[in-house]
Amino acid sequence: MVNDSACFKPHAEANVKISTGGHSNLLYATAIGSAVLINQDGTQVNLDNVLLVPTLSRCLISIPRLFQRVFNVNKTSDNDVMIKIDNNICLQGTTKNNLLELSKQTGTIVLGTQI
Repeated sequence: MVNDSACFKPHAEANVKISTGGHSNLLYATAIGSAVLINQDGTQVNLDNVLLVPTLSRCLISIPRLFQRVFNVNKTSDNDVMIKIDNNICLQGTTKNNLLELSKQTGTIVLGTQI
């Protein structure tokens, strides 16, 4: 899910209700499309079936949808981690509040021409 239409290529309009984890407030996806995640080395990962949720506070990625075969998370220091997807693509991140957060350089989502 992304919150910025500038980093999103829409394929269809949508009106999908999204629960916010026990709160009565719902968020709404307004479109379905694609985006590109760029890691710290400039490698691009195409993301399909991405939801545009303008009121979302930050972008979210479903881990099971990121990989086909192998997903490794290795702790490199107290809170730093290196994620390897399908023995090919590496992403840097941290663990914070029991969540895996990609670093700013790693988690850049941009609209790319390869989508």
